[in-house]
Order: sequence, then structure tokens, then C-alpha cells
Amino acid sequence: MRLHLNLADNYRRLGSFEAATEYINAAEAHTPSLPQAPYGDLSRAAVQEVAEAIAEQDRTQRTSAPGSAA
Repeated sequence: MRLHLNLADNYRRLGSFEAATEYINAAEAHTPSLPQAPYGDLSRAAVQEVAEAIAEQDRTQRTSAPGSAA
């Protein structure tokens, strides 16, 4: 799931929204199997955040993305 999420976010940042959509859909397909715990909650939130950014065709870096300066 994380690989799909990361690829979706990378394609989104590059402006390849069609490819980003394919990968975020694959990530979303795995979210029901995530645990109801902090890791699962964080992962579901990241998938939602990237999906919204793709829908808005927003190419900016997410402040919650790993490696972001907060």
C-alpha cells in the first residue's frame, strides 16, 4: 500500500495526474486491511490527502510528506 501511495504522490508532484490516479486507486484498495491503530490511521489520512491533491491537480509538496520541513 505504501509503495502505491508514494508512487501516486510522486506522479502527482510531476503533474502526471492520470498515473497518480491509478496508483492512488491501488492504495485505496488496500486501506480496508490497515489496522485500526496509529499506523493505519496515518496511512489512511495520507491516502486521503494525496487523493484530494490529485483531484485538485495540486503539485505542491505535502507538509505531512516524509522529508518535508515542518
